[in-house]
Amino acid sequence: MTAILAFAVASPNAKGLTDRTTELAAAGATVRLACWFDPGDTLGAAGLAEVRQIDVGAGAAAAQSGRRGIRRWLNRIHRTASVVATVDLDPAMRRLHAAGNDQWVIDQVAHSDFLVALDSDAVYTVWEFARANPGIRASFGLYAVTATLAGRIELSDGR
Repeated sequence: MTAILAFAVASPNAKGLTDRTTELAAAGATVRLACWFDPGDTLGAAGLAEVRQIDVGAGAAAAQSGRRGIRRWLNRIHRTASVVATVDLDPAMRRLHAAGNDQWVIDQVAHSDFLVALDSDAVYTVWEFARANPGIRASFGLYAVTATLAGRIELSDGR
């Protein structure tokens, strides 16, 4: 079974998401969503296996408090300690830190075949996770994953 982890900063179009997840489920895929908004009931019928809201405040607070774990994780990805200082400035970095500090997200990334950014604000997080985990294919939007599973295109896994 193919595991897909999608990231979204803003709530996606529920009908479009439902159509794609139905196609992917028919192809034997499981789609999970990590999001930075309150999913509420709007995505309940979208055919997602699981939905997880990521708390941006928790990621920023962890980085600001100087916890060694988040610093080690950032240094492993960026190879520089100066990146930690930008946590307060850049929303994309705050989202990345929050996702990297969420154990559910880390576990799902480790078991995923595809990482998908559902909107442009989620691209940086997907790119960084794909870069840190060679062999996981990344895309913008679920169409590329659907086309890959159908054999119409081939997504590189970055290796």
